[in-house]
Amino acid sequence: MDRGGSPRRKRLRKSPAMAQPLPQPSSTGDLTHRLASAHVDNADNADARGVVEPREVIERRRYEYLDHPADIQLHSWGPRLEEALEAVMMAMYGYMTDLEKVDEVYQYYFRGQGHDLHTMIFSVMEEVLCVFQSEPFFIAKRFEVTAFDREKFTIEARGYGESFDMERKHTQEGDIKAITYSNMQVLEQPERTDLYVIVDI
Repeated sequence: MDRGGSPRRKRLRKSPAMAQPLPQPSSTGDLTHRLASAHVDNADNADARGVVEPREVIERRRYEYLDHPADIQLHSWGPRLEEALEAVMMAMYGYMTDLEKVDEVYQYYFRGQGHDLHTMIFSVMEEVLCVFQSEPFFIAKRFEVTAFDREKFTIEARGYGESFDMERKHTQEGDIKAITYSNMQVLEQPERTDLYVIVDI
């Protein structure tokens, strides 16, 4: 892609730990206990990018990067699926560039549709990635879901950001080649939804 130069993609070194697929919970309490345990275990370790961050920073932004044998797993969460989706989009952007250098210059609208939750999530994430990889090379500082129809499996969203410009402003931290269905999980509880998406890097 041409963003004022030919960016040199780089594959980030992964830590030895591997993210394991989450077994289906036998109860809400069981799921909550296992998620809490995983957060404690990973609190002082580098994530899949090789970056160590305070747990409070991760909890505030509502996403993290989990290691995977071949790719990387994005884990996001929120009170509802809409907030978890917003966070997973920012996880994707945050893997590709330093979001501290992104400003809210204009808005870009996205729409996704599927025949179930997984295909709907894949659809909108694929569009977000495509718009980053081609004109207008849009990168969001903030992302919000504006409409979500659970019966028709449609979603509308809006990103606030600018066009990626590596020559004058932005950095390319990592490369995401594609979204995958591999082990995609939507774990919904009354007060929290967790979303797991593996992306090809």
